[in-house]
Amino acid sequence: MSIFLKELATFYAKKQQVLVDALTEEAPLLASMPLSPSTHGLYHVYEKLAAITPGDYTAIDAARTAVNLTTNLENVTLSIIAGILEQGKDSAQQLGGFDAVIRKKLPKILKKTGENVENDIIYNSFRSYAEDNSKLVSGGGSASANYTMLAITWTEGEMEGVFDKNIQASTEAMFFELTRMSNGGLYKNSSNLPVFGLDFTGILGVMMANPRYIAGIVNCDITNDDPVGTRTFPTIAQIDQMLVDARANSSTRIYCHPNVKNYLGATYKSGQVRYAPRAAEGVNDIVPAWNDVEIVPSYNFTAGSEATVSL
Repeated sequence: MSIFLKELATFYAKKQQVLVDALTEEAPLLASMPLSPSTHGLYHVYEKLAAITPGDYTAIDAARTAVNLTTNLENVTLSIIAGILEQGKDSAQQLGGFDAVIRKKLPKILKKTGENVENDIIYNSFRSYAEDNSKLVSGGGSASANYTMLAITWTEGEMEGVFDKNIQASTEAMFFELTRMSNGGLYKNSSNLPVFGLDFTGILGVMMANPRYIAGIVNCDITNDDPVGTRTFPTIAQIDQMLVDARANSSTRIYCHPNVKNYLGATYKSGQVRYAPRAAEGVNDIVPAWNDVEIVPSYNFTAGSEATVSL
């Protein structure tokens, strides 16, 4: 059963809930990406569907069709979310000690780290995977003033995140491994200054095992778009087709920059963009949606300066 990062902290890494909340605070894709435990710690082995021979709808006592399902074993190597926080001896003393420095600085550092991680996953994982599998189309922009839209249908075992299974096995489970450098004592850093240090490491992967569940539109140019003339931004038909290409259902989300979300609402006033309750997720709020598919805006998309993608 899949779980979200915040739930992971609630159920398994309770002592680090503040840190996990900080990681996802400005990273809405990370926050909404369901996760499953890895099979082997730092890597995850899964079966990728190769072919299905289905059964038939036949008359009584008719010959039965031989059915089969063929899979191939593949694996995902998880990545790490990591860094080293250092604080000079003198300033640490002035700030109340290194523990106080950690409490003050680490959540802010993880908030920015979450933004960086999400940007990397957007472009180097999901958009790259969609492009490799011919699941991207162009919105018509050609002036390197572009945005990207992605439709992802989260599907357990095929399109989701992966976390280190060892988190579930530990009675003192932690999403982040926090290690004091030099056993918590002073050491000299690369500038020959006496410092205290903390290494933080979290383990996270992305599984993309079925291109049926992702689609996107690149070259979405808001600046040069003319809704009644030359289009450089996706049409209603293109956005609808993106959802069809991602086999949209209640688990699908449209991810884009907030400028794209705003432009959709301002340009297509025919009722395509509505605000709908998120009751299915037990959240008491109203979210923007395109044909009932939630739009999740993220500032971790590049803001209108993407180079034109040749497809």
